[in-house]
Amino acid sequence: MTDLLLLSVVFWLGIISAIIFSIQCYKERKVKEGKKYRTNKKLLICSISIIIISWYLTAFTLFGIINGLLGVTTCLNIVAIIIFLIRWFLYRRDKHKTKINRNIVIVLLLASLFLYGGEKLITYHITQQQKEEYLTSQRSFKACYEVTGSTTEELLNNEADEWYNALTQSNENAENAVITTTIKNKHDKEIKNIEKGLALIKTANQQIQNNDYATPEEKRIYHQAYLNIKHFTDHATKINGEYDNFIDQIEPLDDKCVRSFNKLKNI
Repeated sequence: MTDLLLLSVVFWLGIISAIIFSIQCYKERKVKEGKKYRTNKKLLICSISIIIISWYLTAFTLFGIINGLLGVTTCLNIVAIIIFLIRWFLYRRDKHKTKINRNIVIVLLLASLFLYGGEKLITYHITQQQKEEYLTSQRSFKACYEVTGSTTEELLNNEADEWYNALTQSNENAENAVITTTIKNKHDKEIKNIEKGLALIKTANQQIQNNDYATPEEKRIYHQAYLNIKHFTDHATKINGEYDNFIDQIEPLDDKCVRSFNKLKNI
């Protein structure tokens, strides 16, 4: 956003400068060999160059290098067409100049159509590519979400039972920290599998967030689903605290994941 703002400022400064130096050149037009005229002409050329460069950079920032290049070149061609149409009108009585201007307009018009078509073709190709990547990320996210959610739910049930049994057998004298450490060590393999699943979900979510084909609402749903499954898995893989608190949090966390998964089914 900062880059675009800076480019916008440079662009409009270039426009203002070009207008000022154009006026100065017009005032000094009768003395074309004069120092002031030559200086203003050079400054005008510099201003126009700044306008074109900032325009190109803005297009690159917004649409990518190739699309930006094609888009801006098309716009410049259109400007050139307008200029030569004006020249065509002004020199309409001069057959030689009229023919030259007419031919230039035709060439520029054909070039503009070609560039515009190329831009649209590239845009379509990029959109299709993003669509395929989005669908792949979707499938990966949903598949991992379902498996990881089920595995986490199963682990939580086992952890809850083992924690309860440990407290019962020790007449609630055992320390929770000791019990939870024992449980985590026992289920180390399941915990690692859940963490791998969460990592895959995170990767798929990042891909979706960076994909322009996905709508803002879809991105929001996927990101919220990721946060919900992360909290759910963390509760299972980072078991700690008091038994009652552990039990009380399982159902709310599970419900959030279920609601998120139901929303994902509709996307």
